[in-house]
Parts: sequence; structure tokens; C-alpha cells
Amino acid sequence: MKAGLMLLGMLLLLVNCTKKPTRWEVDLGAPLINDTLDLSRLTTDSVLVANAQGTLDLDFTKTLLDIGLADLISIPDTQVVQTFHSNFAVNVPPGFNVFNQTETHTIDLPGVELKKVRVFSGGIQLTVYNPLPTAVTFNVSLPGVSFNGVTFQQTIM
Repeated sequence: MKAGLMLLGMLLLLVNCTKKPTRWEVDLGAPLINDTLDLSRLTTDSVLVANAQGTLDLDFTKTLLDIGLADLISIPDTQVVQTFHSNFAVNVPPGFNVFNQTETHTIDLPGVELKKVRVFSGGIQLTVYNPLPTAVTFNVSLPGVSFNGVTFQQTIM
């Protein structure tokens, strides 16, 4: 039995002593940079906000896209000329409406389909000429234009 154990030990010793092929794949690790990284180097003071639990919250707000409608389309100046001529002499009693017509004018914006435009500022130049030798009152109202909920209406004498 002793001889059998000795033979088994020699056999294991000879099997483990076989030469392995040469390898040059070496895993080495070496530090390239030695530094300390903390939140004070990553953020500014305004980004870190202390909360009620005594911990810091990261409050990061950034504008991703700041674009308005004026950057996408431009509404051209629109001129509407309306002339009313009477080809015959008319005696008009006071308070009579000579010209009472509501018209809708479209603005041609190629490639744009708008349902509603909210204009914050603008101007209207209205020129009225009265060829009659008497005073005439012009009442101009723009039904779709309002300011603070009141429809625009102007009386010109």
C-alpha cells in the first residue's frame, strides 16, 4: 500500500511538471492619473441645493431650445386699399350708412396653415378722404381685434 501511494505521488509529480508553451499576454495595471473627484469640481454652487433632510439635491436647469414663431415664419406687411366712388349724386340724410361692409382679408403665408395669430404689437394706418362739403363721421371697427377683451372700435370725424 505504501508502494502504491508512492507510485501515485510520482505519477502526479511527473504529470504536473510538463512544460507549458511561452505566452506574452500580460495583464498589467498602472495608474495614469492620480486625482480626487468630488461634486464641487463637477458643478457650480448654484446647482447644488440643500434640502430639509440635510442632503444636497442637484438642481440642473438648462434651456434646450429657445425658438419663437417669428424665427419660423415672418408675417409680411399687408396693405389693403379700398376705394368707394359714387358715380351719381346722392342726397344722404344725417345718420345714414353709406358704406357698411365687413370684409375678410387673407394673408398669404406659403407652407403655413395657421388657425389663429396673436399679435402683441402692430399698427394700422387708416386714411379717409371726405370730398363732401359737410362733416362726415367714420366709424371703424375690427371685429377680430380686441384689447383686454374689448373689440377695437374707432370713430373719426
